Amino acid sequence: MVYWIAEAWDEVKSATIIKSWRIIIDTQNTEHHGNSNEGIDELLDLAMQLQLSESINEEDIRDWINADEQQEITDEMIVNKENETSDDDEDSDDKKPNMKISHTDGLKAIESAIEYIEQQEEATPAILLSLKKWRTIAAEKRQNNIKQKTIKDFFK
Repeated sequence: MVYWIAEAWDEVKSATIIKSWRIIIDTQNTEHHGNSNEGIDELLDLAMQLQLSESINEEDIRDWINADEQQEITDEMIVNKENETSDDDEDSDDKKPNMKISHTDGLKAIESAIEYIEQQEEATPAILLSLKKWRTIAAEKRQNNIKQKTIKDFFK
């Protein structure tokens, strides 16, 4: 049953989800239009629950919400930000060698992960279902790569 639900969910197109959220958001905007204090109050309550080291008041939250509107973005700032991003991408490429993991090794790792997660209290059926789906994918890819060689393959 759970597998059928997961398969059905996978078949839902992203456009359907986007359209549904647009309808929901438009409905909420018309219902709560003009009542911005309610959102600020919720953020203030959340900040209090987080028990941050510095005290946060309603004015701080309003400043954070309106910060983007007040900041002027110049061409220089955009270029600097883009250069920082490019530098980060180059650094991350140097740190990670492109080692390709075989389908067999990947399958073994996924099976180990499934065994480990099944032993944990925090494991949910959704997590296990996702891992089992990946196990199936890895097994199929491994099976597709395992082919019996013909004698002609040895004379190439």
